[in-house]
Amino acid sequence: MKPHIKATVVNKWRYRDKAKDIADVVSAIESHTDSDIIVFPESCLVGFASKQDYESTIHVLQQLSTQHELLICIGLDEPSESPSPEKPCYNAAFLIDGQKIHKYRKMHLVWDEPDTTQPSDLGFPVFDTRLGKIGMLICYDNVLPESMRCLALQGADIICKVSAWPAAAEELWDLFTRARARENQVFVLAANDCSQQTYDDEGKGTAQIKFCGNSRVVDPMGQVLVNIAHDEQPFSCATVTLKAECLDSVQTMYGPNTNPLQSRRPEYYQRLSKP
Repeated sequence: MKPHIKATVVNKWRYRDKAKDIADVVSAIESHTDSDIIVFPESCLVGFASKQDYESTIHVLQQLSTQHELLICIGLDEPSESPSPEKPCYNAAFLIDGQKIHKYRKMHLVWDEPDTTQPSDLGFPVFDTRLGKIGMLICYDNVLPESMRCLALQGADIICKVSAWPAAAEELWDLFTRARARENQVFVLAANDCSQQTYDDEGKGTAQIKFCGNSRVVDPMGQVLVNIAHDEQPFSCATVTLKAECLDSVQTMYGPNTNPLQSRRPEYYQRLSKP
């Protein structure tokens, strides 16, 4: 990991209007061109009119990444290579580094996603970037501790977590972002939706779901370096500098033999791989 990285996370109000949402994304990027990386929430860009529309949108982000020399992490609907009417897309996160596109697809589908979304087939990849080794997770993935542990064991220093996390579980947002960062000794860049959305309530009518925002950066000690506590339309941002030295100091901060990654005894963990 680079010694110092300027990281920005975005609280985004999701309009589910591709033209409006991409305009907001571009505005946020152009307001933080001095950052090294900027992270947006889950499903930030949806409703592509066609595959060409999708590809042209990605091209816009690639141009911005190249022009401003910053990495862009964003959640979006990725059209499936073999779409079906019921499941046309993957719930994906892209890490755009100039002309390079690193991709993660949501592994653990929740709510109505198993019925509407293609399941991931990519596992938990970690990407070598000019900033360091970076992994990505999407929202509910972070509830399952195996997700981030898989990334940490592959050497990830930074985890970008793109989310649409509901306000009804705001306490768990705080708990999981901090605990996962500490137990895996990584920086967590967590960007969350802060909008209110209307959903079909399983045939019972419609339901309103408020998302809790609180986009934040958490260091490897589990300390929140910055947090956006307010909801603001169309978006608000927070920036902080990540210091690589924290990755070393956390390994011995509680004395010898207190590094959870080194203390593992995986020969006794076989049960974790069984259904």
